[in-house]
Amino acid sequence: MDDIVEVRHRLRTGHRIVGYQRQIGAQTWYSPDGLWWRGATIPHDLKDAGTPWKDRNNQWLYEWDVVEWKAMPGQWTFERIDGKWQLTSNGLVAEVTPNGRLYKREGFRFPSLK
Repeated sequence: MDDIVEVRHRLRTGHRIVGYQRQIGAQTWYSPDGLWWRGATIPHDLKDAGTPWKDRNNQWLYEWDVVEWKAMPGQWTFERIDGKWQLTSNGLVAEVTPNGRLYKREGFRFPSLK
């Protein structure tokens, strides 16, 4: 039996988070808060890719999330670089530890809009 893959995105308009999207098989679901899901789309112009991990507070982690990481002091940002999840901080790049519970989301660092 094939495993059904769930793909998550955080939806934004500019730097404002407007909701979340889940794709499970052929179905796409939307939620303004990540709790209640429906089929009606949420208007947005940007999508942040979801990681496969949750943080210490059981919150899904997404691209551009700033996290505290006990193993390495400072603020680290989740980024997708060359198809791999990486953590970046002031020019440093670190491999992501598969156990997302090691991280605690502190905020966001969205890239500049053009």
